[in-house]
Amino acid sequence: MGVEEVQKINSLAKELLKHHIASSSEDAYVQAELMVKGEAPKVNREDEVNRDLRMLGLKLNSMYNEIVALQAEIKGLKDEMTSIKKKIESFRVVEQPRAEPVHQPPNEQQAIPPAKTEQASRPRTGDYQEKDVQIEKFFYYGKK
Repeated sequence: MGVEEVQKINSLAKELLKHHIASSSEDAYVQAELMVKGEAPKVNREDEVNRDLRMLGLKLNSMYNEIVALQAEIKGLKDEMTSIKKKIESFRVVEQPRAEPVHQPPNEQQAIPPAKTEQASRPRTGDYQEKDVQIEKFFYYGKK
């Protein structure tokens, strides 16, 4: 057996282990040696089914672990959200109308009252009269 043949057997054995075709390194080495020498072992249908079931089990296990991790993360986010809501509510309770400030004697600057607007504002639905609005401003009777 040459060096190249041993290297082929070793690399093939590693591949067999990697793809879960062999259960142990000794089994992988035996299968790889038989394959390189031309006496490939016959794989029956039962071995293929067992290998597929094993792969399916590994995938399901990893999915289950991921779901458990996501559930824990969601629970943590819910807890954080409730604590934030409680903090917001505590701020709302603290905010109460402030008491009126104590009146001090007026200074000269405070004694001047603000200027009042002379014209009272009238909303559009207010007390308009016909003389307040000219009809000519709304309709044009001239040529186009």
